[in-house]
Amino acid sequence: MYLQRLELQGFKSFANKTTLEFPKGKKITSIVGPNGSGKSCVADAIRWVLGEQSMKLLRAKKGTEVVFSGSEKRARSGFAEVSIYLDNSEKRGNVPYSEIVITRRLYRSGENEYYLNKNRVKLQDILLLLAQANFGQRAYSVIGQGMIDAVLIQSPRERKDFFDEATGVKQFQIKRMASINKLKATEDNLRQVDVLLAEVRPRIKGLFRQVSKLEQHDEIKDRLHSAEHSYYGSLWHKLNNDFIVQKEKITTQEKALNQIKEDVAKFQKEFESQEKEEGVSEELLALQAKYNELINKKNILREKEFFNKEKISNFKLKNTSTTTISTTQILVELENIAGDYERMVNSMSDNTDVSELKQKLTHILEKIKDLNKRIKNPKEVVNVPEELETLLSAILKDVEKIDNEIKNIQGQINQMREKQKNEQSDFFSLQRKWRDKIEEKNTLESRVNELKINIARVETRKESLEEEMETFLKERKERIISSPPQEKIDINKLENEIQNLRYQLELIGNIDPETIKEYKEAKERYDFLESQSVDLTQAIKQLKEIIKELDIQTKEQFDKAFKKINDEFGKFFTILFGGGKARLELTETDKNTNSSENEDEDSINEKPEEVISGVEIFANPPGKKLSAVNMLSGGERAMTSIALISAIISNNPSPFVVLDEVDAALDESNSIRFAEIVKQLVDKTQFILITHNRSTMSIASVLYGVSMGDDGASQLLSLKLEEAEGLVNR
Repeated sequence: MYLQRLELQGFKSFANKTTLEFPKGKKITSIVGPNGSGKSCVADAIRWVLGEQSMKLLRAKKGTEVVFSGSEKRARSGFAEVSIYLDNSEKRGNVPYSEIVITRRLYRSGENEYYLNKNRVKLQDILLLLAQANFGQRAYSVIGQGMIDAVLIQSPRERKDFFDEATGVKQFQIKRMASINKLKATEDNLRQVDVLLAEVRPRIKGLFRQVSKLEQHDEIKDRLHSAEHSYYGSLWHKLNNDFIVQKEKITTQEKALNQIKEDVAKFQKEFESQEKEEGVSEELLALQAKYNELINKKNILREKEFFNKEKISNFKLKNTSTTTISTTQILVELENIAGDYERMVNSMSDNTDVSELKQKLTHILEKIKDLNKRIKNPKEVVNVPEELETLLSAILKDVEKIDNEIKNIQGQINQMREKQKNEQSDFFSLQRKWRDKIEEKNTLESRVNELKINIARVETRKESLEEEMETFLKERKERIISSPPQEKIDINKLENEIQNLRYQLELIGNIDPETIKEYKEAKERYDFLESQSVDLTQAIKQLKEIIKELDIQTKEQFDKAFKKINDEFGKFFTILFGGGKARLELTETDKNTNSSENEDEDSINEKPEEVISGVEIFANPPGKKLSAVNMLSGGERAMTSIALISAIISNNPSPFVVLDEVDAALDESNSIRFAEIVKQLVDKTQFILITHNRSTMSIASVLYGVSMGDDGASQLLSLKLEEAEGLVNR
């Protein structure tokens, strides 16, 4: 990699677009010109395009001062732009281009733009690329006026930063800082995720309990529906069958009753006919008429009795319902029973009468049995209205009175029959048959009335059951009615099971079905956050491992490169001074001051815990016993710095090195030595020398001259010395 071309426009004194072409390969280019011509602006431009942010090093107070400010004859520029072209055919730069073009543009508004091969990038991308290629805008890649002496007067700690770049560990430090920033961001994200998890976790637990109850609720509800299906289906089919059977019996009995009524009418007609023929006595006719009248009255009363009984039966069935004893009532009665037992126990003593104790226990047991009976069979007692009971009682008394009268008249008729037995035997035989048929009719009517009462009861119970089914089963009612009846059903057991299941549902209470959806959404969010927490934790672990690996690489690279630089520093120092000794020495810090006894071995600090805190420079020119570099003269410090820069270039050469008047403090003999060292190092890197020194200019392949025009803008002239020598020799 080497510097091919530098383009400037609007940067400092270079108002016009100016291009500097550099010879291919590792050669020397000199830039010369009078003071104030702007030749050092070339070094500033290279440093600026490579990302320099320090206005002090750029010899400016604020960023926009690098934009050409104009003159009396020329307007100011709206922006400053510098592009540097680097040959990357050896792929030293970590980009897939054979030529790397880095461009920086600054508008007068203060907006900064960076481009890599015309693609907009961040400054961090530029710095990492330069660090990987072992050069940058600072340290030994671009050495400006005054900077050559700054390395020597810096503190050991400040020199350490210089040697970080000189030893090629800057790329590791940039990667480490990027990893540190990423680690901080990841740890912040993990803390946020943990906070969210802490917020969601209690809600997940609460929703899970509700969902579990809802699942239990659904299971109990399914069992209840199954039990209700069997229970109500069995009861309904049984009542329906009873209704059908009773109806068939009534139909049969009514047919028989109609036949008997026809027989009675037939016998009555014959009796009346014979009565006229036989001349029955007036007294017998009167008794017979009275008898018939009583029979009719009795029939009317029996009808009233039937309808009244049916009315009472319907009232009882409609007003009798199965009710479940409430949980609160059960608990209250249990507390009362427990209180009775506790009072009995507290009143016991050695003199307690056994019979009295037995009586109290029996009383408590009776209460328990009664409560259990009411829980299993919670039937309410219905009081029939008094007017219905009174009316029925009156009817029954009237029937009894008429029966007595009928019995009395029948006795009289029998006596008269005996009297007229021989005379009217056929007549009385017919009368007896007629009376027997009437009795048979009355008996059958009573039986039909009883059957009608029974079917009315069954029908009322069926209606009551259907109302209960409508209340508890709703739309399931028709499905249960249409299902075939089940066999071998224990009604009492099913009834107890239904009451128990309803009680369990009452304890669970109503839970919103949307809870399942809410739980599912919350669980999905919780699982996502938990997976994020696991991923972030793993990422933190990996980042810490990467940082530790970078620390190891940094230390190994630094130690190896520093040893070589130290050896080369002594070598070049001896060459420049014609003798003497110089060395570099690492200063160490107390390890105990940088570590904590309670520090976690996995913890990562923002800055690596370095044992090395700085670099000391020791220089002894020939004939002197000085050790501290601040005791050297200006020329000696300049040569010591040049020796150090040369050592660094020899060990870890940058693709190119810009030296801005670093030889200004050297005398003629030392300038010659400096030029010889540069010639020795030219096979390692490309040199751009900004100088006034003839010895330095003499070793250049290309010479650029910079002058200042009357419009305040720098102008550029170029000369290839090899071509110039050829023209002179001709």
